[in-house]
Amino acid sequence: MIADLRPYSDYKESGSRWLATVPSHWEVRNLRTLIRPRNERNRVDLPLLSVAREKGVFVRSLTDANENHNVIPEDLSNYKVARAGNLVVNKMKAWQGSMGIAPCDGIVSPAYFVFDFAIADRAFGQALLRSKPYVWHFGQASDGVRVGQWDLTIAGMRQIPVLAPPPAEQAAIVRFLGWANGRLERAIRAKRRVIALLTEQKQAIIHRAVTRGLNPFVPFKPSGIPWLGDIPRHWDVRRIHGVFRERKEKGKPEWPILGVSIAQGVTKDDECDEDGRPRRLIEDRALYKVAHSGDIAYNMMRM
Repeated sequence: MIADLRPYSDYKESGSRWLATVPSHWEVRNLRTLIRPRNERNRVDLPLLSVAREKGVFVRSLTDANENHNVIPEDLSNYKVARAGNLVVNKMKAWQGSMGIAPCDGIVSPAYFVFDFAIADRAFGQALLRSKPYVWHFGQASDGVRVGQWDLTIAGMRQIPVLAPPPAEQAAIVRFLGWANGRLERAIRAKRRVIALLTEQKQAIIHRAVTRGLNPFVPFKPSGIPWLGDIPRHWDVRRIHGVFRERKEKGKPEWPILGVSIAQGVTKDDECDEDGRPRRLIEDRALYKVAHSGDIAYNMMRM
């Protein structure tokens, strides 16, 4: 889609190696010229807003368990007011892209930054600041001992260059993004339906192979287990205690840590999560159980 768009007639340097060249008629302004901090509080009558890297600023549900990982204090009088169109930034996770434009009046954690944001088109500002180059910029404006403990600094944030096309062009870009994203979402939904059908087919193939074998013409017999049905006549059915022997060996702290997941089974556990943050592991690994190659391991709480 982007490849089919015609280039502008003239470009200029943006002053940022991540933004590179930009159309010559676009303004490039420091973020400090477009933001003004807000510190209004004591509006507990307003809805509670939250910030996530996946979707920006949104009204937080008080009933959805997936959104309620953090405890909500009883007294919200110290929460900051964010007006519709304000820029809200989670300063501890700005390097991940946890920021966005408030969709309505609400209140946010006192740990967040809230700014009046003088951008002509709010949807353009939302798409711009949450784009990959700007996430990099906010990362550069954050300080900390290590990734996962970075904290956005106002001084660094104020120097971030902001692209400001003419208002009519901002609106045109927003319309184009709506059209392009709509096409992509439809394509993604279609692919997901195909993936779901293929996954179902894969599971059916696995189930048939491990419960009925590879020869469809072999004689069968009842397994005596209702959900298992018939099995090849020459197969045995044994109780699990006759096959398993529990291993309680410990004391190999130098061995790699294995993890158990629904999606992948048993795999080597990375010591950092997908965002590069260290996982919380018990320091005394001498208490970990030993699993030899070929052993079966399972999570007793999620079997």
